[in-house]
Parts: sequence; C-alpha cells; structure tokens
Amino acid sequence: MKKLVLLFLFVAVSIQAQLSFVESHPVDGATGVALTDTISVTFSAALDTNYDLMFGESFFTNFGPETDMWLSSDLHTLYFTPNLEENKTYFILFFNVVAEDGSSLETPFVIQFTTDSVFSGYTVSGSVSFEDESITPENTLVALLKHKFSGDRPEILYINVSDSTGNFSIEHVPNGVYYPIAAKDVNGDGNIDPDDGDVIAKGDSIIVDGTDVSGINLLLEKFEKVKFAKAKAIIDSIKGGLFFRNLRLYYVKAWSVDSLAGARDWEFLFLNILTQKILMVSIHPGGFSNEQLDTNFFNWIRYFRPIGDSLAFAAAPDSFITKVERRVGRALRHRNLPDSLELQVELSLGDISRDGFWQVVPDTSKFYWGLRYKIINRNRRPDEGEAYLAKNSSVVEDIEEHLFLADYKTGQEVQVTGVNKRDSKLPDNYSLEQNYPNPFNPSTIIRYSLPKNEFVTLKVYNILGKEIATLVNQKQSSGTYEVNFNASNLTSGVYFYQISTDNFSKVRKMMLIK
Repeated sequence: MKKLVLLFLFVAVSIQAQLSFVESHPVDGATGVALTDTISVTFSAALDTNYDLMFGESFFTNFGPETDMWLSSDLHTLYFTPNLEENKTYFILFFNVVAEDGSSLETPFVIQFTTDSVFSGYTVSGSVSFEDESITPENTLVALLKHKFSGDRPEILYINVSDSTGNFSIEHVPNGVYYPIAAKDVNGDGNIDPDDGDVIAKGDSIIVDGTDVSGINLLLEKFEKVKFAKAKAIIDSIKGGLFFRNLRLYYVKAWSVDSLAGARDWEFLFLNILTQKILMVSIHPGGFSNEQLDTNFFNWIRYFRPIGDSLAFAAAPDSFITKVERRVGRALRHRNLPDSLELQVELSLGDISRDGFWQVVPDTSKFYWGLRYKIINRNRRPDEGEAYLAKNSSVVEDIEEHLFLADYKTGQEVQVTGVNKRDSKLPDNYSLEQNYPNPFNPSTIIRYSLPKNEFVTLKVYNILGKEIATLVNQKQSSGTYEVNFNASNLTSGVYFYQISTDNFSKVRKMMLIK
C-alpha cells in the first residue's frame, strides 16, 4: 500500500568532500533543443547506484513518464532520452544525489532548456518564511503544480529553489492556472516527510495571464499526524457522495502510528461485492485522496466481515495505545537498531483475524482494534519471507512482531500477551498451523514450530500431488517461523503444503482464489 512521503530533497550535510555538478548537455539556458536529443548530466564522482535514480528519489523533471535513463560505465554521467515536445520548456532539478564515496550535493541545482527558438512565458516570484525562526529559508524548493496538492506525489510543472533570504523566482511560465507549493527537508534525510519534522506550504491558486506574477508569499509549517477522530470525520463528510453509492466499509488501516495514536496515513477500504469494486480513501496530513484498487485487493478483502455503519461506534485508540506504549512501545521505539532494520507501527480496525492477528483474536465474530509493532529488514523484498532471513543469521534474531488488541467500541485492551515472530520461549512441540489468510490471493503466510534443531523441508503440491514449490530446505534452529508463499503464477484451486523433519511430518490444505 502507498505512503505519504514527498520525495523532495535539498541540502544534505556531510563532512566529506561534496559531490558537484560538472557539465550538462544541453547546457542550462539552451534553446532550440532537438526533440530527439539525448540529455546528459555529468558529476564529479561515480554515483551510488543503491539510490534509486529511476523513480525520482534524486531529482525532479517534467520530461514525462516515457523516458529512458541509464548511467555511463564510470557512473559519472546520467543519460535521458525523453520524448520532448515542440515549443516547450523543460527542467531537471537535482537534489539527493549521492556518490559511491558517500559524498552528496551541497546544494540542489536546476538545468532549464527549451525546444523553442527562444524562451517564452512569464516570471512567478515571491518568498518563503517559517513559523519556526530557527529554520533558515535558504534552498527551499518552490514549485508550481498542475493540480491542487492533495498529499500524494505532486505533478510539478515548473520549479526552482529559494535564495539565502527565502526569495524565489520561477521563470518561463506560460499562461495558465497553477498551484504553488514549497517544501524543505529540515532533518536533512533527503525526503520531505511531514511526520519527521519537515515543513511544507500550500498557496492559493494563481493565474498567469500575459504578465509576471509577484508577491507570492508562502508560510511553511509542520504538519501533525492525523488522529482517528479527524480521519473518521472526513470519511463521514464524503461517504454520502455518489462515488460511494453501494459501497460498504470493510477495513481500516493506519501506517506510521505515533505514541499518541496519530498516523501518517489512514486507509479506509470500501467494497461492493456484486460489482467487485474496491475503493481506498487515504487520509494524511496533506488532505485525502481516492484510489480504485485492482482485483487482487478485492479477492483478499472479500472474505472480511464489513464494518459498515459500525464505524460510527468505534472508539478512538488513543488510551489503548498509550497504555501499550508504557509497557512495550516506548522501549521498542528507542531501541538502537542497525541500519538494516526498522520499526514499523500499524493500527488495524475490523475483522483483523484475517489480517495477521488470527493467533491473538479471542472471538472471530467481533471487531477489534489491532496494534502491531514490527521490526523488519529494510533490504528484505516482500516475496522473500522467512527463507531470506534464515540465510542471514545476523539479522534473523532481531526480526520480531508484537501484537495487541482492544475492543473496538470501548477502546479497552483485550488481555492477550503480545506475540513475537521469534518467541523468547522455545516451543515444546512440533506444529504446522493453518495458513492465513485462507482462501488467499496471491500470497499467504505459513507458520510452523520446531522444538529442536533439525533439517526441515516445507513444500507445496497441487491437487494431483505434483510439487509446485520448495519454501524451506535447510537446517533450522528450534523456534517458530513464518514463510510467505506467493502464488501469483498459479491458477485458482486447492493446494497442499507439507512440512517434513526426521521426527515430524504434517500436511494441510489451502485454497487459492483469483
């Protein structure tokens, strides 16, 4: 699922020699650039390819989506082959570019060129300022958007950065309606993320009509995470619209939850069983947005029980989380983790027994608040599951999960011990548990326990007994394990999974529905 992170970058502080811009083709300010031209930008050192250049975590441009990109063999030069249009001005703004030696750009820089014979358009200018006077206005990114900013990654049409006093000037802007936005990476991590203390500002729409526009003043401020009461109020205000006709609320999920139950992103999933339509409403510090999801999500959530109007009776999770924080959460948040690991804190509301809380839900006919603290491997791909971790003994013991429940109406905690993916108490017996979710599409979790160290195989078979996949085939220490099985390349039907050791064997059935 998506997250509210505006990947704008700015100044990155480093004690090493700074990475610098060397040259570009075309040069900044070039006119008459050919539509088939290859764009190149050269830096002073080899770039670190671990930073995902392709998806814009290091630069912004208005080239458009149909753009090929590659690096030179020495990794110094970045090439683009965009589909340029006639009589149009283009830009590339570089910000979070990092070299192999760890150095980074001291300040962002912009390259502008046009396919017209001359630059045209007008200038939009103004200043940025801050509520917090300790934040300097220098190198704040200021952009003009095509649409009003809603919190998702914006479509930037024109862009520049402010000077040391906060003044900015965006040139070569054609006639039209624009929405100004400004953002600064206060904590210097290379992202604009409101719940990490970074600041943004949204201005009223402006009209460029045959003359320059000046006096655009933007006040940057920090955004607070969204509490459940506010998210619920927004849902109540919009769900009566035509877009929501015949849709029922099935599930609520909150991401990056803080110790006071504020969340970076609330996701409300609405579903129509008959039409197989599923709509996700995301509510975040910048506003809210709607997105219609594909059938994979429908096939996953169709087996949940709908919350429907029960949302009106749902208690805020604030006091529940505060109590858990005192006992467990505070220590987890302040744990000194290696760079390879990170803590994720999530909230769920609804039929959570079908979303990983099955082992702690005492009554599957009821709705609950579910709180999950999860330490994950940053470098782990979603489809690798426990098999990847088992090969990396240096991190496997640190991967853990703590689950807590509360009554959804009262907010009172249900007395269930938090569950660790790596339980501190070793299991007394062998077990192979029913996969969850089941039925599933396209992936499911298989959980098993070993009371002692031994060689383990875990395999999947089709209904004819043909082996489909080997999920585990190695020696493992005693403990409880979870394995992710992804069946995206298989057809709907019944499948079997079998665990085998020297002293134990068991088979269970699961159902894939696409």
